[in-house]
Amino acid sequence: MKFIKNPKVVWGIAILVYIIVGYLYISGIYAGKAKKLKKLEHEIQAERRSVAQLTVEVKDYDKIMAEKDSLLALWGEVKKHLPSKPQPDEWLRQIAGMAMSCGIEIESYKPLSFKQFDLYREYPIKISVASGYHDLGTFISLISNADRLMKVKGLTIKGKPNEEDPSQTVEAVFEISNYVYSPAPVNSSRKRRGRR
Repeated sequence: MKFIKNPKVVWGIAILVYIIVGYLYISGIYAGKAKKLKKLEHEIQAERRSVAQLTVEVKDYDKIMAEKDSLLALWGEVKKHLPSKPQPDEWLRQIAGMAMSCGIEIESYKPLSFKQFDLYREYPIKISVASGYHDLGTFISLISNADRLMKVKGLTIKGKPNEEDPSQTVEAVFEISNYVYSPAPVNSSRKRRGRR
């Protein structure tokens, strides 16, 4: 036991204990923290790559926002010409007003079944008129240039002299299509295909 009382031995044992505790601290605590630090550095690098990629993608942010605003303004204009609800009475009133202003006599009209498309519905009206040739042209021009979107289809004209009214020289049959914004419902098979 005299051996333990020697100061050199005590210092040697203290240094040895200090080295062992230091090694355990470094290998246990410091190594764990170093591992976490390395993991954080990898995450930071991944985030930097992500930020660089996003920076490239949003480089034209102002241009994209200007395009979005332009499309929204265009959509506002389209909604004026393409209503979202059918208004058959209003359509017939407008068509009759245009016909009267051109001196055209509507002999008959018949609303037909609507046709569904991807984003809109078409509501055709079959019309038979008696008029002068040039009056008919003016009427069709009014229809084509109306504020609301309308289209003349299937025009057939035949001569029809009228002794009572010499200004009515032709008889015409055609369809006037009115359009309504109405997206078609997405069926379940299309939904499933879109998710894949």
